[in-house]
Amino acid sequence: MSENLSLWQSYRRALLRPAGRPEQALLLAPLQRQAELASNPQRLLRYRQLCQLAPANQLPPCWLSILSFPLQLSLLTDPALPLPAMGLLHIRNQIRQWRPLPTTAKWQLQATLDTPQVHARGVLLTVNTLAYLQNELCWQQQAEYLYRTSPITTTAAIPTALPAEPILSLPELAQLRLTPALSRRYGWLSGDLNPIHLSALSARCFGLPAALSHGMHLKALILARLAPTIEAYQVDVNFSRPFYLPGQAQLTSALLDNGQQPFRLMQGAQQKPVLSGDILPI
Repeated sequence: MSENLSLWQSYRRALLRPAGRPEQALLLAPLQRQAELASNPQRLLRYRQLCQLAPANQLPPCWLSILSFPLQLSLLTDPALPLPAMGLLHIRNQIRQWRPLPTTAKWQLQATLDTPQVHARGVLLTVNTLAYLQNELCWQQQAEYLYRTSPITTTAAIPTALPAEPILSLPELAQLRLTPALSRRYGWLSGDLNPIHLSALSARCFGLPAALSHGMHLKALILARLAPTIEAYQVDVNFSRPFYLPGQAQLTSALLDNGQQPFRLMQGAQQKPVLSGDILPI
């Protein structure tokens, strides 16, 4: 089955999905998908241009998230999951990379949807994706999505939120400006055509005042500017506030003595963080 065919089959299931049943979703056993996929050079070039990445002889850290997206969407639209994929909010993302990623490799990809969990604002869906090269684990992603709903009555303990981290005073590194047109280009290239990213009109169908930027587009744009040089590292990002389109924000970052590189994307007169993250050696 081709990558594109798999992707459009998932979207067809998403469009036919009935109303969500959050309580039943909490009973779902983990689901898994596997595939072997290689990068299309022309598509990779367009991705580099769209994310303002310099040419290189290795893959950018977020690219395998794009390559494995059909597997991820297939899980989120699986008939066994009684929740709609359209309108899900990407709230957290972690990528771990253990070695440089060759551009011409054929990757063994494995994606798993964990059993959904209760969240203070609905249901939390976690998709773990692994990328192997000749049976060596080279790359891993954990992506968390929120299905917003009214509070769920359950006997399970809801995890206590961690205390908010103090906002470090970081020097400004760059300005990021995104538009709905740029978001649509990224959506078509990545395959992520969630209506909340495409236009203000389609976003309003999900209770949002305007279209939101793709979280992974923001992450790729930030990493293009920070350009980690260590071979093995982890990039954690928390998407704390919506980046409404069109919009502009300031990227702040600093390299600490221990090798950690915190970064923030700040927006508005009060300079609140749209996202916060860290690059950590592993």
